[in-house]
Amino acid sequence: MRRASAGVSLVQARLRRTLDGRRRMGEAVDLLPSILREVAAQSGIPAAGDWVLQASHLSGTQVVVLMVGQPGQPPAAVVKMPSTSDGVASQRREAEALAALRSAPSLGDLAALIPGRLAEGELGGVAYTVERAVPGVEGRVLLGGKDPAMKERVVAAAEDVIRRLHRATATTAVVDDELLERWVGARVRLLAPASRNAPALEGLEQLLRRAWEGRSVEVAWVHGDYWPANVIFDPGGALKVAGIIDWEWAAPRELPAHDLLYLAIHTRMRSEGRELGPVVQSLLAGDGAELAGGVDRETLLLVWLRHVAYNLTQSPGDARNWIWTSRNVDSVLRLL
Repeated sequence: MRRASAGVSLVQARLRRTLDGRRRMGEAVDLLPSILREVAAQSGIPAAGDWVLQASHLSGTQVVVLMVGQPGQPPAAVVKMPSTSDGVASQRREAEALAALRSAPSLGDLAALIPGRLAEGELGGVAYTVERAVPGVEGRVLLGGKDPAMKERVVAAAEDVIRRLHRATATTAVVDDELLERWVGARVRLLAPASRNAPALEGLEQLLRRAWEGRSVEVAWVHGDYWPANVIFDPGGALKVAGIIDWEWAAPRELPAHDLLYLAIHTRMRSEGRELGPVVQSLLAGDGAELAGGVDRETLLLVWLRHVAYNLTQSPGDARNWIWTSRNVDSVLRLL
C-alpha cells in the first residue's frame, strides 16, 4: 500500500509541477522585455533591447530557459529564471565559480569555451541570469544517430577538451580534513534524507575517509555535470567543441574523474537505457571495468556520491521519490 500511495503522490506532484511550470513560463515571458532592457544596460549591447523570444522550455530542475536573439538569426543569449530558492542559489554558485575560473591565467584559449554572463538581477521578485548563447549542436544530438564511429568521435572530442581544462588548472594536493569534509562528509549528509539505510551511509563515509585520507592526488577545476548535452559542437560538422554550458556544479580542487568517469558512465547510461545507480552497481560488481578505465572502487564511489548529492541539492524533492532513491541511492549502498 505504501508504494501505491507513493505512486499516486508522484502523479499528483508531477501534475502540480506541470501547472506551476506553465504559470512560471507565462510570468517569464511577460518579464522578458524588462530583462532585455537590463541586458542592454548591463552589457553595453544596445541591440539586446530588440531581441525576441525564439524558443523556451522548463528544465528538469524547474528553471525557465528562454532563447533570445534577433528575428531570423541564431540565438544570441540564454535567459535563465530559477523558480526555487535552491535554483537561485545554484545560479549564484555558477556565477561565482565561472568568475573564479575565468580569472585563471592558465586557461588561455579555453576561456572562449565558457559562456560569458551578460546580465543578472531580480525583477518583480523573480531572479534571472542572462548568458551568451553558444552556437552549435549538443553532443547529445550527435549521439542520436546509428553511426558508432560518430559516437566514439563525439565522446573522444569531449574527453579531449575537458582534459585540457584539467591540465590547465591542475595542482597536487594532499587530502586533508578540509578536502575530506567537502568530498565526503558534506555530501554524505546531503544523501541522508534520500536513504533509510543509515548504517550503510556511515559505512560509506568511513570507507571513503580511510581510502582518501593523506593521499597525494592531482586536483583541478571540474565541470561536475559533464555529459554530451552540456558539450556544444561547431555546427560546421568538424566535431570541434564550440563551448561547454551549464556550470552550476563546477568547483576547484576536485578529482578530474568527476568529469571523465561521469562522461563514460553517462555514455553507458544512454546506450543501455539505465539510470546512474544501476550502471554504478554494474561497475562495482566488475561488469565493464574497461569503461571505467580501470578506476578503483573508491574513485567510482566518490564520483557517484558527488553526483547524487548535487542532484539532491538542485532537486531536494527527489529525496522523497522512492523510485529515484531506490534506483540511484539504495541500490549502490546495498553493495557496501
